[in-house]
Amino acid sequence: MKKRLLAWILAAMLLAGALQGCGTSNETSGDSTDSVTLDTSTEGTESEHESETEAVTEESIKAGTETMVGTFEDKYGDYIFYRGSLSNTISKLINEKKLTVMYYGGSVTHGAGASDSEKTSWRGLFGDWLKTSFPDAEITNLSAAISGTGSKLGLYRLETDVVPYCPDLIFIEYAINDYYLKDGHEEIRIQNETMIRRLYEMNPKIDIVYLFTENVTTAGSQTVLHAGSKPQNEVAEYYGLNSIALGRALTDTITDKSSASSAEWKTYFQDGVHPIDAGYARYFEVIKEFLIHEVAAYQGEQATDKVLPETTLTTVMKNYVMICGEEMKNAVTGEWSYKRGLGMSSGSIVKYNGYFTVDAATKELSFTFTGKGVSIFFAGSGVQELQYSLDKPSWKSVSSDGNRPLTLLFDNEGEAAEHTLRIRFRAGSRPSDFRIIGFLVWVD
Repeated sequence: MKKRLLAWILAAMLLAGALQGCGTSNETSGDSTDSVTLDTSTEGTESEHESETEAVTEESIKAGTETMVGTFEDKYGDYIFYRGSLSNTISKLINEKKLTVMYYGGSVTHGAGASDSEKTSWRGLFGDWLKTSFPDAEITNLSAAISGTGSKLGLYRLETDVVPYCPDLIFIEYAINDYYLKDGHEEIRIQNETMIRRLYEMNPKIDIVYLFTENVTTAGSQTVLHAGSKPQNEVAEYYGLNSIALGRALTDTITDKSSASSAEWKTYFQDGVHPIDAGYARYFEVIKEFLIHEVAAYQGEQATDKVLPETTLTTVMKNYVMICGEEMKNAVTGEWSYKRGLGMSSGSIVKYNGYFTVDAATKELSFTFTGKGVSIFFAGSGVQELQYSLDKPSWKSVSSDGNRPLTLLFDNEGEAAEHTLRIRFRAGSRPSDFRIIGFLVWVD
């Protein structure tokens, strides 16, 4: 397969033209390279030479496509929702020979459970395979995954962890954490549609692929999509984006899904959700099939800007901000202590410095903001002991399984208003390593 893929690439490299750089909203993409051209020393007029070039190109692409389709095995087609073309990515690899891939998600994208997260996770396997398959291309693989996080933090992190790198291809994997976080169907749709539109604003030529993973509970359901993946898939369908039910492609082959301790489940997973090397290898197979399908379908198209629907599927957030670091220090009052230092680090580019912590229960932290929603972005343990008060003297206990961030206010129907959020620990509890990394504010 690898030899045939490389042979097709060599033929397709006869294509003329080059891609434009990243969208004008970001200027960090660098200069585009010259395209490959035929030797112009042969006799004949310019028009005759152009015709020859076109004929060779069309013939090469047709032959290459037939070769790929002839060897293509549609093993996981039931789990891949083919909608939009990946031609921008393929064109970038062949014409410009340069591609930046962003891996954006939670612990499964980070590689939790793999013997080596950089090599034996699906991300590591795919990144290495991509470089091997396109040896003449400069491929940059960037991981911006943070374990335990869903679409909400994914949206708020865009400006710091994605936009500066202006990726050409992004994999988004937040479905299973959205399932855990229980933000609600509409909230997940709002977060994802806002994220998609911002990504296209950053780079109108970006290719976006959704990945849906499973846990031992969702894997046993009759429907392929669960409460975390269904709203994401609706957004993907509306915008014509490819999505892959990555988890179900594996878990549907497991007969005994009764518990995470079953021998068959443990063949692929270390617990209820995180694969081991054998599971990640299967995830990689599914994504590889998807890319081979897209290469086989490529007909030499030049990269084009995405045309977005005139109307939105749901509400799109206009203004939203993540307040962290020194900025957070200036916005917070109370008895909690601000620490300079690393509050969280994950992936190849993610690093958040500065955090608030507390050494005794009942000490309060107060944060005043104007907006329609607020969440706390935290790390560490002890969330079950946390309490909060929003504009009232009474206190509420949070409901969370420990995944972060935690939504405390979400008001899709109301107008933006001033709110004061107070946070403390339950009396008698013993705060340990709980750290508030930042506040996520939906302004309007």
